[in-house]
Amino acid sequence: MNVEIGETISKSIMAPFRDKDIFTLALTYAIISLIITAILVLTGISSPSSASPFSTLLSNTATTQQPNISAAKITWSVLSSIVMLLISIAITTAIIIKAHYGEKYGISKALGLMKSRYFTVLAVDILIFLIVFIPLLLMFLLIGALSIASSSSFASLAIFFVIALILVVVYLFFVGIRFAIAVPFAVINNSGPINSLKSSWNSMKGNMWGVFAIALVIGIVMFVIELIFDVPILLTSNPMFAVIPSAISSFLSSWYAVAMALIYGQLKSTKRHRDKN
Repeated sequence: MNVEIGETISKSIMAPFRDKDIFTLALTYAIISLIITAILVLTGISSPSSASPFSTLLSNTATTQQPNISAAKITWSVLSSIVMLLISIAITTAIIIKAHYGEKYGISKALGLMKSRYFTVLAVDILIFLIVFIPLLLMFLLIGALSIASSSSFASLAIFFVIALILVVVYLFFVGIRFAIAVPFAVINNSGPINSLKSSWNSMKGNMWGVFAIALVIGIVMFVIELIFDVPILLTSNPMFAVIPSAISSFLSSWYAVAMALIYGQLKSTKRHRDKN
């Protein structure tokens, strides 16, 4: 295994607090997420609970009231999601560049390289979505349909979530993790979309468990932090509190971007060392 698990996790988590440029990028993304979510909540396009998945899940167990959904609300929700996705790709790419090059690249230089490689990264993300998340979505829809068709009891829903979770973990492990560093290859190695996916796939051989452990630990830490901030939402009727978890989640997503850059650097360094020998 060529991935330093402990070092990568600790550096990824501490990066936004040690590097002012990464902190600035992560904070910018959090503020943008905060503003967009607040607009959606205050205009009634999105409910306060939908700003966070945990409060949505808990609130749904406490009420059977159906939300008032209109075509306009769905349209604006989809458009806002697309805008956030495009912004996320830009900021994540800039963080990867900054994390890889360190002090050699200031925030302006990182943003400049991001602009020149943005559409390549967008193409990579679209391909990953088609390869990884479309099959996952179909899995959820199939299992959900079977669960609804059988019964709507708590037991059937629990079985649905367990089966779905197992399928997600297995599929993400064997397929999704293979593309974990496709974006760094596209940006730093200046590879095309297809070559970036191929390079990431090949680099993951023998390193999948290490990358999975890194993603799992960071994900658990993020979950705990988001849950701590999410619980108070259930204790207040102020809708503005509902936008806080969204901003926190956006800020903490920088951890994954830094981790991708570090893993890419470690694997590339190992490959160069092998080539010399």
